[in-house]
Amino acid sequence: MELGQKRIYQVLSWGVGLLTVFVTPWFSYDPLNVSRMLLLTILASAALFLILPQLKFTLLSEYRVLLGLLILCIAQMVLVLVFAPGTRWQQFFGAGGRQTGFLTYLSLVILLLSCAIYSSTILQQRIAMALFVSGALSILYGLIQVAGLDPFGWTNPYSPVFGFFGNPNFHASFLGFSAAAVTVFLISGGTKKLWRALSLLFIFLALYVIFESKSQQGFLVYGLGTSVSVIILFFKNIKLVKFRYLILSGGAVGFVIILLDILQKSPWKSILYKPSVSFRGDYWRAGWKMTMDHPIFGVGLDSYRDWYFRSRDLVTASRPEAGNYTDSAHNVLLDFSANGGIPLLIIYLGLIFLTLTSAIKTLKRMQGFDPYFVAIFIVWVGYTAQSLISINQIGLAVWGWLTSGLIIGYEIKTRTKFEEKESAKAKSRRSQHGAGTSLRIAAGLVSGLALGLPAFLADASFRSSIDSRNIERITATADRWPQDVIRMNYISILFLQNKLPDKAIEIARKSVVVSPNNFQAWKILYELPNVSKSEKAEALEMMKKLNPLARDFK
Repeated sequence: MELGQKRIYQVLSWGVGLLTVFVTPWFSYDPLNVSRMLLLTILASAALFLILPQLKFTLLSEYRVLLGLLILCIAQMVLVLVFAPGTRWQQFFGAGGRQTGFLTYLSLVILLLSCAIYSSTILQQRIAMALFVSGALSILYGLIQVAGLDPFGWTNPYSPVFGFFGNPNFHASFLGFSAAAVTVFLISGGTKKLWRALSLLFIFLALYVIFESKSQQGFLVYGLGTSVSVIILFFKNIKLVKFRYLILSGGAVGFVIILLDILQKSPWKSILYKPSVSFRGDYWRAGWKMTMDHPIFGVGLDSYRDWYFRSRDLVTASRPEAGNYTDSAHNVLLDFSANGGIPLLIIYLGLIFLTLTSAIKTLKRMQGFDPYFVAIFIVWVGYTAQSLISINQIGLAVWGWLTSGLIIGYEIKTRTKFEEKESAKAKSRRSQHGAGTSLRIAAGLVSGLALGLPAFLADASFRSSIDSRNIERITATADRWPQDVIRMNYISILFLQNKLPDKAIEIARKSVVVSPNNFQAWKILYELPNVSKSEKAEALEMMKKLNPLARDFK
């Protein structure tokens, strides 16, 4: 194995494992997303510089379909960045509390391509181990939270069991597809007794933590992933193949029953339905309205929040929770169409279709039951399933995009019978590869830091200024680039609560300039006691425009 190949394996496997559990509660105001965006950008930059020597014509011809989709994806995102009505820097770095903007998706595209180019059984094994280790750490931290011994002073409105994700649904979903992937090795005949015992322990503890998180998503993801792996086993095992259609029919019936129960269409009282299902319907309809109103470029990357109030319908606006806003459609497909237009949705659907067809082709030609490939596929299935009812959180999204690349690349490698070779010429250049590899990694790290560090430093500076309670430091963080309307709104309210109305209005005026589509920014300006009549009238007019169905102002 060449040094460059070894390093890319390390970047991808160690990187995704670290990214999953990477939080900065002592340094950041947002300890979950902005820090992950920084790390993701660094990893993607390092991976890009490492794969550059591999981007040759002979290789590109084999990956032309994937490359075409990824180039179209980047091109559409650039067009959205330029022509969509959303705030430019918010689109680039992502909305505060999400950070799923241009930089994040560009990084995910790079990681997907890197995994596709270097996909192999060895890389699958290392990614599977990274999943096991990060899953075990998530379980351990979940158990600590169950016991009430969390060392971090989180402020969280959800269940106290939310792991490294800040939300029990994200945490449960990750444990769900992690446990489902581990189940693959449990049902595989070649797994050693020690690993079978560890697998059983992992699955039991994961399901227990999911239960304590009070999130049904984890059980649904685990059930789906395990069902798919069992169906594959029945199709690939000679002794079980005669029962394959029976187990397939049973899985289909079970899926329909669960779906009817969730939608309250079953003849019995629903077990799985929760009020959040209705709220998701509200978010989906608003997302589709944004799509129809802005079909080509969407409203702007990660800009759903700024268009939510004006896109919701009367049903949503009539609910008791009508004053609450959301920053996501809670469906990744709708997030793509609403934020990036129908073209971006079609491109993403193309990636899903390519991944699924690649998996099916690989499974058909697979001799026997390959637990590593099946586990990778199960992770992708679990991520994709939860993404239809959830938010694209970076710690989860990286697994979906990375496994997609592994699946597509492995299908190409097995289809064209690629073999790992090392010619005499390559051997003679190994020392040069070592020096070149180190330089490329260094260049990637510097590039990633340059792109992702400004948002992280601005967030960390905001956290330290709040802790210092120094008025001038807090004021300075409002102006620090890249400016974030959520941060600025927080500062305006903070100053008003501390009887500093002049400081509050100073920041409020800047926030509506930085993000003129943010309803909350105009609402804060409108409610300040020292605002002029003309500004108050302008703010009210903008509030009506941005939230036309609101009932609490005329």
